[in-house]
Parts: sequence; C-alpha cells; structure tokens
Amino acid sequence: MNCHIGKCTVLPVAIGAALVFLLIGCHQGGRTQTSEGDRLYRAKCASCHRLVAPDKYESEQWHAFLANHGPRMTETERTAIADHLVRRSAGTETAARADGSSG
Repeated sequence: MNCHIGKCTVLPVAIGAALVFLLIGCHQGGRTQTSEGDRLYRAKCASCHRLVAPDKYESEQWHAFLANHGPRMTETERTAIADHLVRRSAGTETAARADGSSG
C-alpha cells in the first residue's frame, strides 16, 4: 500500500471530526426542546397576557386560571398547558429544583 502519513490519516480524522460534531449537535438539540404544553403556553397565553413563571402560583390557581380562559382553547390544548404549568407550579419538587432549594 502506497500510504504517506498525510494522506492515510486525513479520512479517519475527517470521519472522527464529523462524528464529534454530529454528537454535539444531537446533545444540544435535546437541551433546547420544549414540551408541547410549554409551546402552547407561550403561543396561546402570551397572545393576550404577560407570561408568568409557572412556579409563581400553586397548581389549584393554575387550574382556576385555565377554567376562566379555557373556552378559548381546545380540551387537548388546555390539558397540555395545565400539565406543563402544574408540573412546575409552586410547592412542587420540580419548582424546588429549578430555584435551587431542597425539599
């Protein structure tokens, strides 16, 4: 095999670099994904209201807010938004982890 050090190492290095960039891109993509409930919260609620951090209110309060505004959304949209907000509402473990407190 007529192999010079520069020519034989280019292809494996290029393949390795491509794999590294692919893996980095996949990892970062997972971090930025949002839930359907979060997407709907931003799209539906922000069209009329200033968005509020989900941990500002307790789950019962979020359910009451959605009951008042629910007719403007489908049942599927309302459920997805409620799930998103309640999982992150005040007093939940998710909210506690988000603000650094232990619970």
